[in-house]
Amino acid sequence: MKEHLSIGEVSKMKGVSVKSLRYYAKLGILPPAYINPETGYRYYTTEQMFVLDLILTCLELEIPLKQFHHYQQPDKTLNIQKMLEDGQAIAQKRLQKLNQTINEMQTMHKHLEKSEQIAQTKGVYQSEFPTRFFVCQPYQGDFFDIHYFMYAMTDLYRNIKQQNLQNRIRQGVLFYQDNIGTVRAQAVLEIEKPRKPSKQILKIQKGIYPCEFFSDQDSQLGYEKYVNSHQWNSGEAVLFLEVYGKQTRCEPAPLEVTIIPKGNWSF
Repeated sequence: MKEHLSIGEVSKMKGVSVKSLRYYAKLGILPPAYINPETGYRYYTTEQMFVLDLILTCLELEIPLKQFHHYQQPDKTLNIQKMLEDGQAIAQKRLQKLNQTINEMQTMHKHLEKSEQIAQTKGVYQSEFPTRFFVCQPYQGDFFDIHYFMYAMTDLYRNIKQQNLQNRIRQGVLFYQDNIGTVRAQAVLEIEKPRKPSKQILKIQKGIYPCEFFSDQDSQLGYEKYVNSHQWNSGEAVLFLEVYGKQTRCEPAPLEVTIIPKGNWSF
């Protein structure tokens, strides 16, 4: 049996348990090349090590082993080209998701850095923003009802995932006055610039806007000042966004309020 490898040798060489090798044989994707009828010992050829490498690659790519049969041809050979193409497609998707996660972490880090600066401000200040985009949906609940707010955010997170949009972390509520003078609200979640326009996308133009920071203890004052007691101008909107700190706390998040004049925002 010099031209064969025992199951123990294969296990040590490839770092695969004997139990797993027996399982692959049971599935029919890596049967031993030879089984000693007297001892029951299993042996493999060196060519089968390549097949084992492909099996391990499938496992790394999370391709179910039961799909391995899809790559086996009538003559029992493997369609390696198809397997590699499918594996590459899966790897690309995973890489895209990983890059998206890294981008979100970098965005959060930048936000935390800016939050430290915002928290030091007193009164109204001017802040320059690039063009911003938000997914949104009507918000009719109590602004300070954390349960209602989080349900709305959950819907928006699900929305951006379904549309494969890039999340920019910041979330909150936009208030505006409609044509008959009624104050309306939209739950909003900031995203990267979308590829396609949508009625569910809020766009705020690049510009310098008046803002004001309210700590978690003063968030009620911000709502009273800019919603309940606010003297609305025609077409104006007020954006409330949560400001996250470097330390997590049980209290509601502080808020940054931004006044957006008519013509600078649209759905």
